[in-house]
Amino acid sequence: MIKKLIAYGDSFVMGGGLSLDNKVHPNSWPQQLGKKLAIDSINRGVGGGSNKRSINNLLEDIDIIKKGDVLVIFSWTSAHRTTFFEETLHNWQNYLVGHEPLNPTIYKKYKFYFESLYSDTDAILTLYNQQIFLSSFLDSIKAPHFFINSFNDFNRYSKNYFDFVESYKLKWPHIFNSIDKTKYMLGYDGSIHDLICKGSNKICPDGFHPSEEGHDILADMMVEYINKNKLI
Repeated sequence: MIKKLIAYGDSFVMGGGLSLDNKVHPNSWPQQLGKKLAIDSINRGVGGGSNKRSINNLLEDIDIIKKGDVLVIFSWTSAHRTTFFEETLHNWQNYLVGHEPLNPTIYKKYKFYFESLYSDTDAILTLYNQQIFLSSFLDSIKAPHFFINSFNDFNRYSKNYFDFVESYKLKWPHIFNSIDKTKYMLGYDGSIHDLICKGSNKICPDGFHPSEEGHDILADMMVEYINKNKLI
């Protein structure tokens, strides 16, 4: 019997846009979903977080998840993002395009990463491998779960980038086709942003993240999805 849910992801999980303190918001969709399902909820969303960071967080919780009474909900974020452990500060640092670190030492590493180490091919390959790994891993420990996307990474950038991603699917179908796309609540190419926010300044006042109303709409959709698929 499912007694709690744990949600992993970025600011779309944490409740970015609902407050400015970069902390989990009490009315973000994981909290609202827990109330609607009458179970405990844990929000592991991280503002600006990467998929690597979310997977690390999930593995930290593995002893809890293995008990078999936890529903895991994982929201994928931009393939451009990554996370490094900063030895000097003894914490994780998120690297994401357009968010330059203020610390000069971290900024130097950030700049070097995107100028010298990052490539679109490696980012996409990493994302697909993460998706295959996490799905298989959660299946192996029999943990009830499903996935969503925070935003559609492949539609937010240039047309050339979108064409590149499509060509990747055709060039390496054995990798892309290994992803279990049936586990994506909003569809593999769907996202919270596209469904809730696109074209709605009322529901997404900052133009990107859902408002409390948007989080409530998403939570209601999840209740329907969870009940339909008998996940609890």
